Amino acid sequence: MSGCLIRWLPWRQSAVLVHMRLLSRDIGQPTAYTHPHLLKEEELLPGIHKSEFLERRRNLMREMATTQAGKTNKKHLVIVPGAPVQYMSGDVPYRFHQGTDLLYMTGFQEPDAVLLLESTGGLPEHKSILYVRPRDPHRELWDGPRAGPDGAAAFTGVTEAYNIDELGAHLEQK
Repeated sequence: MSGCLIRWLPWRQSAVLVHMRLLSRDIGQPTAYTHPHLLKEEELLPGIHKSEFLERRRNLMREMATTQAGKTNKKHLVIVPGAPVQYMSGDVPYRFHQGTDLLYMTGFQEPDAVLLLESTGGLPEHKSILYVRPRDPHRELWDGPRAGPDGAAAFTGVTEAYNIDELGAHLEQK
């Protein structure tokens, strides 16, 4: 990331430096840092800015506000699962393709991810929670780098990100 972000938020300099460090490491998919010839700053996919994904999530929550019967509901929870890794045999995976719904809403390209959109008061305001696989140096040696919750939140711009193992407990609380 460029130094202009630090000048833009001088009172949050330590948070910005952490954010820059997370995005400057390999997180398992192309970033502006690892592939500057493909992605511009703040783009998650070629030509698609991070703000576009936020707007897509807002539009979905705006549509959720009114039911088919015309009644307005204020409490919504949308679950968008990603695709798992599919194996040919044993430890030989097919080439991974993310589920189109999760890719459209987040731009996140790692397997086994789940997006939760939870309304927070008046729609389209919502909380975006992304559940991803944790970082694991041993598995990353064989499968490639992972973003982990911290990298996923910094990269995609979701409100929060957690380990995928916490999804069940969080859904029980909702």
